[in-house]
Amino acid sequence: MPTSLLAALVFELVKCIFILYLHHGAERFLTIYGSISTLMILFVFFYAQTHILLLGALLSSKWVAYLEGRRGRVAR
Repeated sequence: MPTSLLAALVFELVKCIFILYLHHGAERFLTIYGSISTLMILFVFFYAQTHILLLGALLSSKWVAYLEGRRGRVAR
């Protein structure tokens, strides 16, 4: 399905952005919050990935509904 491919690509894009952020911007949180910053940054990553998963599921259900509606119009 094209929607699962789109969700996988967005997932990988966010993962790469997250890795870049860890290499260049996470020191600020470490100096402010200490070791708990790792957990906070991980929760932000999980939050973003959960939204991508839900968006992929929504797009997939809409795509299936579109295809079923299209088949129904052709068959009639």
